[in-house]
Amino acid sequence: MIIAIDAEADPSMQFHGLKRAVRLCERQHHARIEIDTSPIVPHSESRLSDSHFSVGRILYRDGAVGTLLYVKASLVPDDRRELLQLREVTNVFPHDSTVNQFFDEDLFDAYRDLGMVCMERAISGLDPNASIERLCTALHDAAPPSRAVLGSATRALEQVLAAHAAGTRGGFPPPVPYWEESPADLSSPSQVRPLSRDALFVTTQLYLLQQVFHTATPEGRRHLSKHSLVSTLLRAYRAIPAFMDVWNVDCASLDPAFRRFVEQTLGFKLAERASSGDVVPTIPA
Repeated sequence: MIIAIDAEADPSMQFHGLKRAVRLCERQHHARIEIDTSPIVPHSESRLSDSHFSVGRILYRDGAVGTLLYVKASLVPDDRRELLQLREVTNVFPHDSTVNQFFDEDLFDAYRDLGMVCMERAISGLDPNASIERLCTALHDAAPPSRAVLGSATRALEQVLAAHAAGTRGGFPPPVPYWEESPADLSSPSQVRPLSRDALFVTTQLYLLQQVFHTATPEGRRHLSKHSLVSTLLRAYRAIPAFMDVWNVDCASLDPAFRRFVEQTLGFKLAERASSGDVVPTIPA
């Protein structure tokens, strides 16, 4: 694993230092680097990034594969207030010209604090006692999604919201298997039956929203949970009679974090499984 920390003055976020390093690795060491830096590129309006870091792969000539943790001086929406305010005041932080070798104490401390924040975000949750292989796997699992993936999921959600606003439920895929007991139990094909149109609609939307949830950054998830349209959408789904049947059956196949997100948004908790194996929802009046 290689950790690269990029603190060059790069106000336009062109990643010149990284590109130069990639070319040198290919020319001198015959090692190819694959990395997506789009999560670090600031949004044009806010001038803030989705992430301080990206995780890439190093492909060596002998077939070995390494991990590159690339951390770049950048700002994200939930950074410390004083760092965000400094950006507004100076209009260049954190990309002051390296020609200036006479930073005052406040600016020096700001860059030191930003460096600590960037690395804390990059390695948070990692087990310091884990092997290198486990650390590399954990880094790839925690890597922020590419802007393209997040954009695709967001556009899909926008289409769902537009379809809901128009009152249409058309254009969805053919019925998917629906299991009477557990969706993870495929040993009894006789239990499979097609979903009703309403149940198919609810199932499709839940999995689509789960995809959006999974591809969002932690900050994006917090915004998503406060999204009035998403809340309205989920409440409209709950009003469909088939919702609870679908939720009960598909509950085990949905990601636990996403299940909690839906429960918190709709204001209900799922009770423990009864001895019969059913999931009994508890819904406030």
